[in-house]
Amino acid sequence: MLKTRETIQYAIIKEVLFLYAQNALDEEEAAGLTITLETHLTHDLAFSSLMLARLVMMLNSLLQAQPFAQTHRFSDIHTIQNLVDAYHAPDQPQP
Repeated sequence: MLKTRETIQYAIIKEVLFLYAQNALDEEEAAGLTITLETHLTHDLAFSSLMLARLVMMLNSLLQAQPFAQTHRFSDIHTIQNLVDAYHAPDQPQP
């Protein structure tokens, strides 16, 4: 099922905020976080490779898509925009 770019963007940002809040040391920092398409997952949010893998697993389930099975490389994901592009690609395999 192809979802709109806006729906995918909303779902990704929601999941990123959830994971960030779970791992944040400062609750105020997590509460005031603003995420944009340019937000870098490792540089801006200090996501570890384990957190990135967990995020991708959550998004695969939520969006019913697996863009990293064939069409995209996990190592190319750096920003929110990269994730949106991967999950919005029309040629991605379905689970």
